[in-house]
Amino acid sequence: MAFNDPMPTGVTVSQSGRMFLCHPRWGLPMPATLVELRDGQRVPYPNQNWNSPSGDADPGAFVSLQAIVV
Repeated sequence: MAFNDPMPTGVTVSQSGRMFLCHPRWGLPMPATLVELRDGQRVPYPNQNWNSPSGDADPGAFVSLQAIVV
């Protein structure tokens, strides 16, 4: 599998084979900072609400993940 833009900074795979990627925002518009790769598509994980922070210090959302471990 090749990763094109956006390039993830973190990749992890669960024991059951689920793949998760994180994409820091770094000032760029990013639809989701944490996604699960499903059938070749990036799907916001656990949902879009968690990937839609209201600001740089939103305690109820992911703001800009840079690494992930399952």
